[in-house]
Amino acid sequence: MQNQDLRKQIWGAEKMSLTVVHFNTWGGCLAQKQRPDYYDYIRTQADTADVLHLSEVHSCTDPAMPEFITPEDAGHRVGGLHVRQLQTLKKVLGTTHDVHFEPQMNGLHDLDMSHPTVQYGNVTCVKKGLPQNIQSGMIYREFNDTNTQSEGGLPAGKSAQSVIIRKNGAWYQSVSTHGHWDYRSKIDTPERWVQFSNMMSFAHAHKMSKGFVVPEDVKLIVGGDFNLTSRCKVLEGIRKSMQFGEDGGIILNHKYHEVLKSLSTRTKWYPRDKSYREANFVIVGQNVHELDFEIDYEAPSDHCRIRTVLQ
Repeated sequence: MQNQDLRKQIWGAEKMSLTVVHFNTWGGCLAQKQRPDYYDYIRTQADTADVLHLSEVHSCTDPAMPEFITPEDAGHRVGGLHVRQLQTLKKVLGTTHDVHFEPQMNGLHDLDMSHPTVQYGNVTCVKKGLPQNIQSGMIYREFNDTNTQSEGGLPAGKSAQSVIIRKNGAWYQSVSTHGHWDYRSKIDTPERWVQFSNMMSFAHAHKMSKGFVVPEDVKLIVGGDFNLTSRCKVLEGIRKSMQFGEDGGIILNHKYHEVLKSLSTRTKWYPRDKSYREANFVIVGQNVHELDFEIDYEAPSDHCRIRTVLQ
């Protein structure tokens, strides 16, 4: 009963706060069979979210393409990729949120360009009516750069999105990217240092955009599926970025570790034999006070959904 009362207090406080949701959709591959309630789930998340960051989203307007496509290299995916996820998201969320898509390649995933009329990238949804300014773009390599590591090349190119919002007199900046996949697993690499250094520079450039005045004490939140673990120095590098100020940021996964009893951000759909079960993180500035930090281990993906409520 006490937990229910606390949750009610948090829900009441949300009207005076900002709620940010991060979710790797896994290409919507559970929507076809295993989780036919997939878009109901997304709609429910949006009901309380001011900002909804989604990764692994496909877009396709080619009528010749089927609704779901299973790539040749499907990995541990258990269903076809929903190649019209963006179009469905706009139908499901379009009345309440502005839906911003930033593609990073034509094709199905980092290793597969076999369907050039399908685009793959990230989405940020922002509640309508909120004063907002969004910037998107490539932060690692170029558009359509696929993973060519098997040929001695590099991981795939990645995009990022940053949205600056004003709500109830407070300014917030929410930044997200999808960390690239690396066949060497979730370890520190020069390429990861480049992507996440670029992400923080991208955030700073947005904040300093000409003709757009943002106070110095804007509340910064950075999150997403980084494809990192707590062992990675790259993660600590993000936390110590100058954008979080002299004292650095706060990794909420670590702050709430004792409450959550786990650092895992993976669901039952992620293979049990995989040794690294971290991937998704949320980092906030020292001037941010969070009312709630919650991880959903039953989300329809191999990644958990993370929900953060900022005062």
